Amino acid sequence: MVIDCHYHYYPDEFDLMRKRAEMKREGIDKIALMGQINPFFSAELGEEVLAQLQAALGHKEYEPMLKGVIADFTEKGIRMGGVEYPIFFEPDNEGVFAACDKAPDLLYGWVLVCPKGKINPVEELKRWEKHPAFIGVKAHPFYHHYAVEALEPVARRLQELKKPMILHLAYDQFENIRKIALAHPDMPVILAHAAFPDFFNCWESLAKVPNMYVDLSSDAYLGEAMTVSVVKALGPDKCMFGTDGPFGIHRPDGTFDIGFIKRRLERLFPDKEVQQKLLGGTFARLIGVKA
Repeated sequence: MVIDCHYHYYPDEFDLMRKRAEMKREGIDKIALMGQINPFFSAELGEEVLAQLQAALGHKEYEPMLKGVIADFTEKGIRMGGVEYPIFFEPDNEGVFAACDKAPDLLYGWVLVCPKGKINPVEELKRWEKHPAFIGVKAHPFYHHYAVEALEPVARRLQELKKPMILHLAYDQFENIRKIALAHPDMPVILAHAAFPDFFNCWESLAKVPNMYVDLSSDAYLGEAMTVSVVKALGPDKCMFGTDGPFGIHRPDGTFDIGFIKRRLERLFPDKEVQQKLLGGTFARLIGVKA
């Protein structure tokens, strides 16, 4: 089974009939949906700029410059390509699980939580944890600007449920999420985008924590070199396929290319056993389904 573990749900983009056809064409069996953090925007960078960004990511000497590019937060949101976009602090999980209800054969659902919003994170988790599509919690301390310790009550509940949490970390948060993972060994912790923004600076430490993993999503954050490096450092039992859709490479017709990262992984890792783990086996094991 091939599972995209990281896809943001935008109803206008996620036409179910079209998405089903795209998944069939690309050989993707399941998508794990998560809620919106901000309005959808398409800001594909040129190849040269993208290569420079990817080469700088993870290098401490470039952090001040990178923060000005990918962490240009404003009073109301974040600025990308000179355009300001609002950030949503009240998760819309209803839309995600309504979509799952329409296509239970295709979709899983993450519960998005935000400790800085008006909705209590634990109560929101409990609201959805019995839904048949529920697989775990998504948190975004990078855009939502909170310390990961604020997720401790959610982690305690996920420990009881033995379900994962997937996070998009902010700067200087790895050590604290590592401590939370160690304290909750039955809660898998998946760091999005190969443990952005620390990347290779934390992989050695991450490898020593049995319940910590990474996804390989985002063609902006992860180029081929970083993808090869993280799988080599952690092994396919700790890495999993995700797209970060619908953000990323688009086809000439304007639709998101859901197969881009899958094709990259198949090309970079031709060994079929490695592919099986990366493309769905590892993630299926974490959420308790047969691959």
